[in-house]
Amino acid sequence: MEKLGNLRGIIEFVAAAEAGSFSAAARQLGVSVAHVSRRVAALERDLGVQLLKRSTRSSALTEQGRAFHRSCRDILGALEEARDAARSARQLRGRIRVSMGGHYAETVLAPLLGEFAALHPGISLELEMTSRIVRLVEEDFDLVVRVGPLPSSSLVSRRLAGFPLLTLAAPALYAVPPAHPRDLDPKTCLGLHGRRWVFDRAGERLTLHPEGRVQSNSGTLLVQAAVAGVGAIQVPSYSGAEEVAAGRLVQLLPDWSAGELEFFLVYPEQRHLPARLRTLIDFMLDRVRPPRGVPSRPRSSPRS
Repeated sequence: MEKLGNLRGIIEFVAAAEAGSFSAAARQLGVSVAHVSRRVAALERDLGVQLLKRSTRSSALTEQGRAFHRSCRDILGALEEARDAARSARQLRGRIRVSMGGHYAETVLAPLLGEFAALHPGISLELEMTSRIVRLVEEDFDLVVRVGPLPSSSLVSRRLAGFPLLTLAAPALYAVPPAHPRDLDPKTCLGLHGRRWVFDRAGERLTLHPEGRVQSNSGTLLVQAAVAGVGAIQVPSYSGAEEVAAGRLVQLLPDWSAGELEFFLVYPEQRHLPARLRTLIDFMLDRVRPPRGVPSRPRSSPRS
């Protein structure tokens, strides 16, 4: 038990590493900057290595500090997991910061978070609705929802749902509906998320780069523009469903597959995931049914 004194400074070190400065770490922990500085310095003396490079306003991990930081996160995660396990599932406590954005997140996923909060009164949820790509670790998020394909990363991703992409247009846009993707004029195709359009049929594959007057990361905007006759769109099936049912939009090239839009839960790779976060992830995966029987599966994002 005597060696437990060596754990001193780990919380302050992790806070400083993730907050980017001793002052920011001190604010998070509710202590003085001098306290954080003393604890980290004592930890470095005990280890015999420099963990953080200090400047007047910031701190940055050294090479040894990065490796030690990963181990420390595992240690703190294990301690937190052990503490959570000592409580019943209904007594989960702590904060979970989540980032997501877009029509699907607002209409389907956000209400699920409300249900989760009602089930676990000890959990504090902080939800940032944004379409920007947040820096998960640096900005202290526990979980984000991202649209695939995902960039190379050491983060863990789990497939939440996928929706077939449909090519839609107002009935009056084409006097004669296109019979082949080559019949589509790129200048009348409106882009979503900067994606290229892909068409597959019986081993034939074609791609198209939308060059229309409206480009957006909002499926709602593109649906409205398509209804107004501005151009054709390729959006996930949930985006234009009401307009198709009402006849304001029609599906083009229905015998061609355009792939699907996938949503992923993304979180830091940790050996010991906090029980509250693991419970939220399992809750969302259980409540969101992937289409066509495709199971959600844990995986690490591909590394560069």
